[in-house]
Amino acid sequence: MPGVFLTDEELDSFADDECALPHSAQLLYIRVLRRWMDYSTGIVGRTRRLSYQQMQEQLEVIPKRGRMDNRVALSRDQIKRLLKRLEDAGLIRALHDKTQRVPVEYFLPLAACDLVRPLEYRHNTATGKAPRGGVVAARDSRHISATMQVHDKRHTSEYPSNNSLSVGAVNKKFPMYMEWGVFDEDEFSESCAMMNLCWDKVNQLDREAIRQEFVRYQLGAEGVDTQEGWEHRFLRSVEYWGRQGRVPVVNN
Repeated sequence: MPGVFLTDEELDSFADDECALPHSAQLLYIRVLRRWMDYSTGIVGRTRRLSYQQMQEQLEVIPKRGRMDNRVALSRDQIKRLLKRLEDAGLIRALHDKTQRVPVEYFLPLAACDLVRPLEYRHNTATGKAPRGGVVAARDSRHISATMQVHDKRHTSEYPSNNSLSVGAVNKKFPMYMEWGVFDEDEFSESCAMMNLCWDKVNQLDREAIRQEFVRYQLGAEGVDTQEGWEHRFLRSVEYWGRQGRVPVVNN
């Protein structure tokens, strides 16, 4: 039976002492964003379009005839404020341009993002075992370190035709995959510096989180490109996060 499975990190974010979420924000997250999230990408609003009106309708409470309960109907501005609270709590990250009239898209970094993982996580929790997969964008630096080690190993072995070490790989296009990454971090940092982006000032944990978000976004787009092409796209993604204040920039 389909359902919504919440990770411990999501539940902890609801009751964080510094950013306790109102019940209406929690309801918006569970009944709309998590319920309609694409489990293959961790993104809501792309596979199934999402609008503020839909959010309003999902949170509207109409009392039954004869009851004295008040009708609850949130305005668009109230919905936007709830979304801002969820962003501040680290539960969602906007992927759309908020200055434009475009469909809303959010990435849910704390959600378990595949169809198998929620079942596996639930089984391991019930048996007292640690989950093998963990959750997306885990805060444990040891998990990130292990992920990076796996990425480095697979990038040059299991995917030999898709990396810069392979003969002819420079011009060969391939689909995005979860372990993808830039070939030379120092060279990529230099490319960022030419655009006034201080990629070298971003800590390893945040770098990995940004990489994961980019990869999941591209997996949802189902495109193909060369290693150089993917790195160029990633550079543009880092540039976007520079404008959002997530990546330090050099002020001229």
